[in-house]
Amino acid sequence: MATTVQSLVLQLAQRVDPRTDDGTELTLANIGTVSGSIFTAQRLLDIYNHARITLLQALILSHNKDDVVSLVGGTVKNEAITWTSQSATIPTDLIEFVSMKNAAKVPMILCPSSWMSDVESGGNTDLVSTASNLLIFESGANYIFLGTASLVPNANTYRIRYIGLTNWALSDVTTGTATETIDVNLHPVLLELAQGIALEMGAVELNALAARLLGGK
Repeated sequence: MATTVQSLVLQLAQRVDPRTDDGTELTLANIGTVSGSIFTAQRLLDIYNHARITLLQALILSHNKDDVVSLVGGTVKNEAITWTSQSATIPTDLIEFVSMKNAAKVPMILCPSSWMSDVESGGNTDLVSTASNLLIFESGANYIFLGTASLVPNANTYRIRYIGLTNWALSDVTTGTATETIDVNLHPVLLELAQGIALEMGAVELNALAARLLGGK
């Protein structure tokens, strides 16, 4: 059963900051519109969004991509991507690349940046792009292709599949209709991580907590 963002942010508030300065209890009716005694409504949501990213990054480190795709469900995106002059803009909400294909459904292989010089020089015959073996790289905010330009013509018919995460806004909390895309079975882990962030747990401790909580997932 889907759980709303509103409900989850309220559950976080009940753990770390359940009342306003005047003692008013945070409820579904006011979450996202009033601040607690410690955190503003926006700061509480920032903590929740931070926990979502931490959880997803921990899953990527501890699970293979197929498992992650299954666990995060609704956050797996399959979208058109445009290539122009052998370059394409990386989606701003991308957390982890899964796959890319051209219009003919030929896979475009994302390679380690350490291979880039070999591909540019042509010094390694195993690292040569062909019509059936398209090698791409990350370069700043873009994907780039270093082979023969005709192999990756300008077009908007390429498809990218990736694990993406867009931060929730306060309006998603107040309306009460937005549903969390991360698998419901991971919501307890998500809230534990958010509580750790609220308590100013350091990055090393937080990552260790995520690894421990995901041990059986």
